[in-house]
Amino acid sequence: MDNNELPGDDAALAALLGRKRADLAARLDALRAEAKAIEAALASIDGTLRLIDPAALPVARPVAVRAARAGARFAQGECLALMTQALREAPQPLSTTELVRAVMAKKGQPASDEDSVRLAVRYVLRSGGGANAGIAATDPAAHFPRWTLK
Repeated sequence: MDNNELPGDDAALAALLGRKRADLAARLDALRAEAKAIEAALASIDGTLRLIDPAALPVARPVAVRAARAGARFAQGECLALMTQALREAPQPLSTTELVRAVMAKKGQPASDEDSVRLAVRYVLRSGGGANAGIAATDPAAHFPRWTLK
């Protein structure tokens, strides 16, 4: 038997799955077309409502909620500012963990937020934002670097 040939039961199963996949793909295409038609009808109704009463607001459609990003706990530049302030006040260079905990203390965040703050701090350090603000590793070759201001 050739490797490309399937025994009778496997060939029948493959044919069945192929037909099922084709049916599902056709149904998905039909649903997409129906959704486009519904969106067009909604837009038409909204336009008519605005003609009748310019102050009429259409009913809000549900909006997809995006997952929170790791840095969503900080305003733009806030994490870097807190990191710089923590390093300025530290008597010695800080490890990444110590830096994360110092940022959390300055921000007043609970210990349960440590993972998300760690992601934000590591992002700032890796993206070059820290280097632009004068944050550098005392020994760049070290496995666990300690951070200080230049």
